[in-house]
Amino acid sequence: KRIDIANHWKKYHPPKVKKIVPFNLNKDAFLELFGNVFENSEWLTEQVFEYEISPIMNDPMGLQNAFLLQFRLSSRKAKMRVLLEHPDLAGKLRVNSSLTKDSKKEQKSAGLNNLTPSEVKVFADLNQNYTRKFKHPFIKAVSGANKSQILTEFKKRIKNTLEEEFDLACKEVEKIACIRINQILKE
Repeated sequence: KRIDIANHWKKYHPPKVKKIVPFNLNKDAFLELFGNVFENSEWLTEQVFEYEISPIMNDPMGLQNAFLLQFRLSSRKAKMRVLLEHPDLAGKLRVNSSLTKDSKKEQKSAGLNNLTPSEVKVFADLNQNYTRKFKHPFIKAVSGANKSQILTEFKKRIKNTLEEEFDLACKEVEKIACIRINQILKE
């Protein structure tokens, strides 16, 4: 019978209910969940809530696109503020535990919490030279990367022009935001 089939599916293959439905959240709940998608830049999350909130945001891609649109519409000065909120990779903030929980988890996943003293020095020197040249920290979506890959990219990117590196840093910030959104929605 059809009812037996329906009961079987209901019992053994229940529908997956989304835990987080962004469109149904009030502003405070939305800011609480997504406020650090762009590192320490809750103002951007507020803009997403004010200008982009719609049912399409219940889909991860829709939510990512809403965040990326607001970031891309930001002025260069505002984008630079976002870049400046990012910590140095394996830098001073890691040592004194001042990283956001997201950054701490991301850097740990890449092994940046287990550096040898010589590796710490290499990262410190690169961070200093990079920041001196570009006026913002080196930014890389480190999830899925290892120390060696990160160092190779660091050494390569430090040779870029200011404009090339600003654009690359913005792209990396966008990757980080998308990773964070996916992680939030999976919780």
